[in-house]
Amino acid sequence: MTHRYNQWMYSEVLNLTASNAVEEAIPGRTHKWIVTEKKTNKIVGVVRFGSPTINSKPRNNYFDKVVPLKEINRDFVMGFNIVPTQPFGYNYLGGKLLALLASSYELKRQFDDKYGTDIKYFETTSLYGTTKGMSMYDGLKPFLRHIGDTESKFLPLFHDDEFRDFFNWFNVRNNNERLISADKSSKKIKIQTKMISIIRKSLKDKEKLKEFNDSITHAMSLTEKKRYYLGDFRHTAQQAIEWWKKKASKRYDKLTKEGRVRRELELWQPGADLEIIR
Repeated sequence: MTHRYNQWMYSEVLNLTASNAVEEAIPGRTHKWIVTEKKTNKIVGVVRFGSPTINSKPRNNYFDKVVPLKEINRDFVMGFNIVPTQPFGYNYLGGKLLALLASSYELKRQFDDKYGTDIKYFETTSLYGTTKGMSMYDGLKPFLRHIGDTESKFLPLFHDDEFRDFFNWFNVRNNNERLISADKSSKKIKIQTKMISIIRKSLKDKEKLKEFNDSITHAMSLTEKKRYYLGDFRHTAQQAIEWWKKKASKRYDKLTKEGRVRRELELWQPGADLEIIR
């Protein structure tokens, strides 16, 4: 973690690597990290911390009460953007490392020094929810624990091969031009929204258009749950790194044996052959 980078650099790295929504102006407390590897000085990820959501069903269930706003502001900090660069995240479980560092005592010390607080809990949620089937925060006990699922309503996203197949199909029929410019934030969400818009415009038959719109409305009515994770700063950054090293080595060895190690840097940029699928 370093102080040599500025706000512009943080935003640039996040926009190049993240597939989720990127917010520039955020109310409340904010603390940001650009995480680098010491020997090479390469950026391996970014993290943003801030004031937690006001209401959380898993949090309330865990503490067996509706936690008052005063206690939330006093005792909690939330990790909003925990984004590893790729392929570091894929090859070496980089997302797990960032999550462990984010929930470590070093974050508590920095945050308390900055805001004069005495925070007791770190919390975060999975990015895509239960439709993804898994989260990079899974398997991090005892440092970070899954204590329940949130509830929210939004149009579920396509993932992995399904998203890639749709994306390639639409690009080919768009004269191989990108549906969404690479310099835009929230690319995955905007790409899917663009696909839906194109389908709507192409459906000239009123009955088929109604059938499609009804399907979208039904999908948006689905209750999408996100995994909610809680930590209590019981470990140091060094302890987190030591724990992660063993897992990362096993992960890389497994990928090597299976011939699945990724070599190319994955960025959202014009002309890139790789499209980040998270």
